[in-house]
Amino acid sequence: MTDIVETFYSAWETVMGPVPHRLFCSWHVDKAWRQNLNKIIGPQCKEKQFTGYKSLKMLQTISSDTEFKKILNQFIIEMMNDPETKDFGVYFERMYANRTTLWAYCYRKGVGVNCNMHLESIHKTKKYHYLNGCKIGRLDKSIMAIRRFTRDKKVERMIKLTKGKSTTRIQEIKKRHVTSISLNLKTSKNDAKSWNVDSEHTPSKTYVVKQINEEICCVIVCSTCKICIHTFECTCLEK
Repeated sequence: MTDIVETFYSAWETVMGPVPHRLFCSWHVDKAWRQNLNKIIGPQCKEKQFTGYKSLKMLQTISSDTEFKKILNQFIIEMMNDPETKDFGVYFERMYANRTTLWAYCYRKGVGVNCNMHLESIHKTKKYHYLNGCKIGRLDKSIMAIRRFTRDKKVERMIKLTKGKSTTRIQEIKKRHVTSISLNLKTSKNDAKSWNVDSEHTPSKTYVVKQINEEICCVIVCSTCKICIHTFECTCLEK
């Protein structure tokens, strides 16, 4: 997870090589959007800024990539066709339209259990615990902070394993297993490894659940089901 500026990621990629998943920090994206909404001008600028921000957040959290692409195009067209919002439309198209995989939640599916929250929790811990909430301009100090964070997490993990405690992710999996048993959702089978499942909160919305692995491939396993988090994938945001 990185900020929007390419400087640090470019340095990382040069030394460490490309990564399978790169994500923009949602805090930085949200902050950048808020700051640049002042590009919307005119007598109704406040109302249009509010509406624009609401549309951006809705766009960011769409779970279907097909629906996302459709609404993204509509949003850009609307921004460009209004003289009062055109400057923001130009900014958004230049900075975000060609980098949707970095900030849209529909492209974060399949990268872990609630990946966005986990990574942003790490970001917050590093910023306020290891960097004292300060902006660090020197790369070496940032690297040292990351190394201290990694060291402390390794020690914390060893202590938990020694005491036989479950990790936060395992606890979350157990909690979701119990919750899923109590749910009464309508399901239909597509084929041997694919199902349609109705949304818990929006009955008219349906998600597709697919089995993509048959063997355990990691240590994050549900102790009851005896499967790991990579056994199934879902079109919902939280996978």
